[in-house]
Amino acid sequence: MYIFVSASLADVYIGKPCRETLPSQVLMEMVIDGIKNKDRIRGLAEEADFTKWCGVSLRDGTDDIQSTYWNCLQLEGTLRMEWLPPNIDEFSVFQNFLSGEIHTESLPRSLVHLLLQGNEFQGTLDLAQLPPKMTFLSVSQNSLHGSLDLIHLPETLESLFAYSNSFSGTIRLDNLPSKMKRLNLHENSLSGPLSMDSLPESLQKLYLQKNCFSGKMVLGDLPKDVLVIDVSFNENLMGDICLTEDKKEAVLIDSTGIKTTVKPLNQPAQ
Repeated sequence: MYIFVSASLADVYIGKPCRETLPSQVLMEMVIDGIKNKDRIRGLAEEADFTKWCGVSLRDGTDDIQSTYWNCLQLEGTLRMEWLPPNIDEFSVFQNFLSGEIHTESLPRSLVHLLLQGNEFQGTLDLAQLPPKMTFLSVSQNSLHGSLDLIHLPETLESLFAYSNSFSGTIRLDNLPSKMKRLNLHENSLSGPLSMDSLPESLQKLYLQKNCFSGKMVLGDLPKDVLVIDVSFNENLMGDICLTEDKKEAVLIDSTGIKTTVKPLNQPAQ
């Protein structure tokens, strides 16, 4: 049986709260404290026991939260993600109406999968403070702005989706995680030249279309398993690139000033 302690009384009840010592019940109540329509999570009966809430999965035989999926629930209000349980692996609130800022430094260090796509989150995004074991992050289709630090990402990160926001400034692609497979930054306001001569060998998909990149694009040997590199609709992006026969369809350059030449397979791109 769980004793309900409201989030609004938590600070008084326990003095100075600490995520590592608070019970999961209290933590989860604090996470949803700013959500207006909590019944979408608790159910119409306003279930107090978090283990019976929509989308909450526990580790076998424990009350330890492994994942929480609150997707497409039309949730409104704000999330207090700084109170997510310290051992949670996955958290997803895809396609809701949630707002507020994303404080990456306050996320649980255990988090490996975070899906915040399709909401109304605002503010900047400090990618250098992501949890160290994170493999998947999507913040696409929000109202985020500021620069993107791509050189201090977790080495474990495989997928980063941040498209359809208002990110700006230049980006560096020379120190992406060695396990990176998918990077999607299309439809932002990113600018400056593009240097792609040190892409990770694991990279499969890179989407940079519909930004404001300009100047020269440098392209080295492509990763062996790359499927697409899309830089189209960057009208001021220039350069001459060489592609091998097997990769000529992988690089999309519509509405740019880039010119391509194709070389036989035994002559690598320059």
